[in-house]
Amino acid sequence: MLFDVLRTEVEARRRQVLVVSGRPGAGRTALLSVFAERARSAGFDVEWVGISRFEPTLRTDLRFTRTPLLLCVDDLHHADRASVRSFVGSVLANRTTPVILVLSVREATETYREITAELRDHRHYHHISLTTLSADGVAAFARTAFSLALKPEQAAEVLRLSGGNLNLARMVLADCDSQAAETGADCLVLGHAFNQAVRLVIAKLEPQVRAVARAIAVLGAPGTPRAVADVAGTGVAEAERAMAELGAVGLLTDTGYRHPAAAEAVLTDLSLHEAQVLHLRVAETLRGLGARALDVTRHLVAADHVDEDWSGFLVHEAVAQAVAVRDWGLVHTILRLALRGAREDESRAFILERIALVQSAVDPDACCQAFHEAATVRSELDLWHRYSPVLAEQMVRRGRGREAVAKLTVVTESGDTDLAADRLLVRGEYPALLAEWLEGADDRADEGRSARHEMAWSLATALTSPRRDREAARRATNALYGFPHATEETAPAIAAALTALVYAGESETAGSFAERFAEDSARQRVPVWQARFTAVGAEAALRRGRHREAAAKATRALSLISTQAWGVRVASPIACAVLAHLATGDRAGAAEYVNRPLPAAVFDSRHGPVYLYARGHFNLATGRVRAGLADFRSCGRLLVDWGVDRESVAPWRLAAAGALLTLGDQDGAIDLIEERIGQVEAVLGDGEEAAGAGRDRRSAVREQVFSTLVAAAVSGDVLGAVDSLLAGGQITVPAPRVPRYKIEDRYSSYLNKLSRSERQVALLAASGCSNRNIARSLSVSVSTVEQHLTRTYRKLQLAGRQELRAKLG
Repeated sequence: MLFDVLRTEVEARRRQVLVVSGRPGAGRTALLSVFAERARSAGFDVEWVGISRFEPTLRTDLRFTRTPLLLCVDDLHHADRASVRSFVGSVLANRTTPVILVLSVREATETYREITAELRDHRHYHHISLTTLSADGVAAFARTAFSLALKPEQAAEVLRLSGGNLNLARMVLADCDSQAAETGADCLVLGHAFNQAVRLVIAKLEPQVRAVARAIAVLGAPGTPRAVADVAGTGVAEAERAMAELGAVGLLTDTGYRHPAAAEAVLTDLSLHEAQVLHLRVAETLRGLGARALDVTRHLVAADHVDEDWSGFLVHEAVAQAVAVRDWGLVHTILRLALRGAREDESRAFILERIALVQSAVDPDACCQAFHEAATVRSELDLWHRYSPVLAEQMVRRGRGREAVAKLTVVTESGDTDLAADRLLVRGEYPALLAEWLEGADDRADEGRSARHEMAWSLATALTSPRRDREAARRATNALYGFPHATEETAPAIAAALTALVYAGESETAGSFAERFAEDSARQRVPVWQARFTAVGAEAALRRGRHREAAAKATRALSLISTQAWGVRVASPIACAVLAHLATGDRAGAAEYVNRPLPAAVFDSRHGPVYLYARGHFNLATGRVRAGLADFRSCGRLLVDWGVDRESVAPWRLAAAGALLTLGDQDGAIDLIEERIGQVEAVLGDGEEAAGAGRDRRSAVREQVFSTLVAAAVSGDVLGAVDSLLAGGQITVPAPRVPRYKIEDRYSSYLNKLSRSERQVALLAASGCSNRNIARSLSVSVSTVEQHLTRTYRKLQLAGRQELRAKLG
């Protein structure tokens, strides 16, 4: 070993000088420590002198004895050159003590150049230049120091992370050893030891180099020397030298720090204020260099700084780029930061409106909050003129449908804006308001309607038309083809048109469109729209009997946004999930959804009856038959009161009849079956039928429904029975067959002889209603009631109302 050579030389020649040079982290101090240990073992006196920037003067009052001396001077480059010359001169002038002088000095410093030039011709001078580790050196060091057997690729990775710096490599291996001890994982994980090593390396560098190191860490990449110099507050030449030194110590490459953990460690000791100042400098530098607005903005956000000038930059440049990459969280952050720098009311209102529009499809509550703030700057009427679709949508979600229609009406009356489509969309969500539309409160003209109006009209028609309106389905489909993407203005209308297709029996078309719009919304990263379109897709799959697909889509829709973000609409995907799980026999899965809390206003919307229908089937399936029957009747009561009593919305009569049969109430079930048959006949027309044909038709339908539901009541699968009856068609009458059960009640044979209108009048009269009350209930004239009764008496061969009550009462 070298020490043995030096010891032999010093015994013969009295003095030896060894200069150990290398870059920071090359292992100079470690080598001096090995020399000191060997010297003590050999009987040398050992004296260690450590130089730092804080004590740069070397003392020269050395006392020499005749005992061999190893004199180690570490970090000589920190000492002032005058004291270095004096110190080395005094050691070399000693003629009595055998001395080995070992000087540790960093390369590429003035002290290194001077000391090597001075000693180069000295006859007892030796020089060791420590170089970086190699991959083989890393593997050998790992075996020696940590008993780690590294694979070649692991040794190469340690070398890459440390840049060959011995101290950094030691800490990388220390973290690896610690991780292996804790978890048994055979991997390289940078942790606390590496962080400390990087911080120690940085602490030993000159202040200017440290400033450059931090500047590069904040920049995220070295960039140009000019950019680094501007951020660090140094000259370009100083920045270049510092970057070279950071590369020499193994931290930096041409593309930045060797690992993000190194950059993180460099910034660890910065105060919050220092970090903010650096980020602001970076933002100013990047903006001056014409960098991307988003790159500038991220540093502004980190600096938490904005003023009037920066506010305009954020709103008009940064937001556009953030929108382009669909980073809505960043958009919201940018706009909120810009808002702090805006001083004019007009600028503040504009920013708040942008925030509201962005959040409408991401966080509806944040959207409402932004509009509320904007209303303190701009008038509410003005906001409704500008953003009526978004504002109406938020009110619908929160259960304020009637108020939304009132607002839209006021806005229409106060200007030339026609908001009929928006009003109709609201009415489609709250069917109680459709009566006003049917009475002509909204424009119902076919000419000149926008595509949004067409889609809103299709849902309103599907809800109110007694039959499946093929024209409404056709118009909805044509309108949907005109929208390749959803926006905050068109998304509610698209969802309405998709629902109209489902109600019109076009579930396959609706499902195809819904999947397309859901996928597009996912690409745009707008979860609210994605959730709504996915929910409609689930409903379409349920109608087509694809129960597992429906359950998966409903679950997906509910997971995309919170219940609060869904608002009253949450009832529909919950209902779909419940029905889909029940259809597959998964009662536990249905229970997870049926007990979820709902907004109070949900039963004012069209989603409430759908939920009641689903919950009724859940109660029926779990043995709570009376609770299920109550849900079905509540569902029917709402649909009847709103005038949207359609089986396409919820076939509550069939379900309730099944519940009654489960309870053994055949009369009640037959009444509901008769009502359902009456609805079917209403679709076919209310004209006079041939007595035989009408009687055969009603009998066949009634017997089919009755026998199916009786079997379901026995097996406990009313939901499956209802689905099978609906799948068989509401209008098409099956071929006559011998039913399993015959329905013999006290009045069915009489009712078969009457038309639908006559039956309605006859039953009311038999229950004791006066002609005036009957007329009011059926919205017909008293004269019409009297005519129906006259024909009823003739067909049934009755003398009058008293006999009618005896036969049908």
